[in-house]
Amino acid sequence: MDQELHPGDGEPIYTAKACENIRISIPRTQQVQDSCSSRNNTIVTPYFSLTLLGRIIRVSAIRELMLWRISFLPTTILCGTLYALITFLPVFHYDCPYRTPLSLLSWRILCSLRLLRRRDSLGVLQPIVCGMSEAQETAAVEISPQRDARDFDAMCWAIELLRVDNELEPFIEVIPNVVACSDLSAKLLLYRLLNHDAVTIRLGYRIQRLLVTCTQSELAPATVQKRAITCLSAIWSLTMMSLPASPVTTTSATYRSRETLHFDEQTLKYINLVQSSIPSVSDYSVSALTVVSRNLLDMYVDQILKLETEIGGFVMTGKWCHRQLQVDLTHRHSDLVLKRLHQQLDELEEHLFCSHQKFVLPCTTMEAVHWHLEELINTGGLHVRHQDHREPSLNQAGFSLTTEFIAYLLKSPSLPYEASNTLRRLFLAIDYDIPLSLESQSLFVEQLDEALEPHPLLTGSRLPESIINILQGMVPAVTEASCKLKAMRTLHLYRNRFPSNDAASKALIHLQGDLPSPHLPSPPLDLFGSHMYTNTKLDKPVTLTRILGESRDAAGLDVVLQGPSITR
Repeated sequence: MDQELHPGDGEPIYTAKACENIRISIPRTQQVQDSCSSRNNTIVTPYFSLTLLGRIIRVSAIRELMLWRISFLPTTILCGTLYALITFLPVFHYDCPYRTPLSLLSWRILCSLRLLRRRDSLGVLQPIVCGMSEAQETAAVEISPQRDARDFDAMCWAIELLRVDNELEPFIEVIPNVVACSDLSAKLLLYRLLNHDAVTIRLGYRIQRLLVTCTQSELAPATVQKRAITCLSAIWSLTMMSLPASPVTTTSATYRSRETLHFDEQTLKYINLVQSSIPSVSDYSVSALTVVSRNLLDMYVDQILKLETEIGGFVMTGKWCHRQLQVDLTHRHSDLVLKRLHQQLDELEEHLFCSHQKFVLPCTTMEAVHWHLEELINTGGLHVRHQDHREPSLNQAGFSLTTEFIAYLLKSPSLPYEASNTLRRLFLAIDYDIPLSLESQSLFVEQLDEALEPHPLLTGSRLPESIINILQGMVPAVTEASCKLKAMRTLHLYRNRFPSNDAASKALIHLQGDLPSPHLPSPPLDLFGSHMYTNTKLDKPVTLTRILGESRDAAGLDVVLQGPSITR
């Protein structure tokens, strides 16, 4: 570009040609600027679009994050609450099956602060100082209705699953030990299992079915004998089991009925079948037969007392005390008699109206009415008299059962299973106020004489002392004079050998008190009787006594029993 410089000026001086060039270059420069501006606009537009899109995406992400946090907050609170609940729940509820790693820590902290307490057997709150596991074990075995219900459900489930005989046998084997223990809850559990509605769980039914399998020939003799002993011991224990009155054991009936029996006549048939098949278990079968038979007799006696009470109430009041009894036949008979009485009264009124002072027919009719009324009134008394005759018969049957068991004791080379407790059960069930037959008294005196005879080798008697004391306690059953004299001689000789025996002294006092004065033996006669008693024993073969299950020889085994025997 041409330019001229003036002297003294530091600025250029443009000439005309330079100005022309400037004018030409200005439009071009404007075009270049416009072109650059359009290019910048083309570049800026995508930039702003991307920026806006990024901001929108960021805002959406923030919004989603906020929404996620808002929705996650209740879930977090719920999970935290559940975790805290599971942590502290086993601390206060020992039966809770769940816990967290913080449960033990919480337990230790609360125990150290002495904030955990429990009630002892006296109902006093005591601080807990043991660990969580020990506290849970203590609470699990603590006697309570909840534990009884829990044990019952568990036992029902277990028995129902024991479908194989080999699995059921070990369970039945522990029943005698459970009955013998002092735990009332365990006995209550057995009682509920005996009365269960389901056949697969009912304990009496399962035991009898297992007992019947002992007669199968495919089993080994040792297995059969062990199973028979297990079942017979369980039957004896469950029959002898007694429970105090409670809402579970007390029924609506005052007297025992057949529904309350867990073992009945069918059980007796099974036991006799096993005894005939396996003679080696006779000691167990005789004891089981005896207690089951005694239970049946007690049931019949209770039914007689119940019927006698109801008939007496009906005679006195004219109404049955229990309307739910099956007395439809009696009602029909009473309605028929009353209908006939009304008909006869109507006929009597008609005859009186038509007789015109003729009294022969009315008197005859009144006699018939009187006879019917007497028949109706005497019906109740007749039934009561029948019951009075049946009660002595049942008492006689109970005493005969006792003498039969004593006969087995005297002839058996070993003691039966739980002989003392079985004999005590029979002894306590006898009513000594009801007279017994002379044959039964004579048989008992002979058995007492044989049981109290001296041991030929050792100082003692033929039977253990507990059984001897029970036999001496049965002396009140002897009421006939000659039997009393013989029993007194036997007891006097036994007391001379054992002066410290109180049972013999009490039995002698009882016999002497009931014996008339002419029959009281004087001292010389007593010595003479003792001498004669000793002479009568000389011809008798020597028998070895049995102390604590020891065996003896077979002398004196020919004991003759009257009537059907439970040992045959």
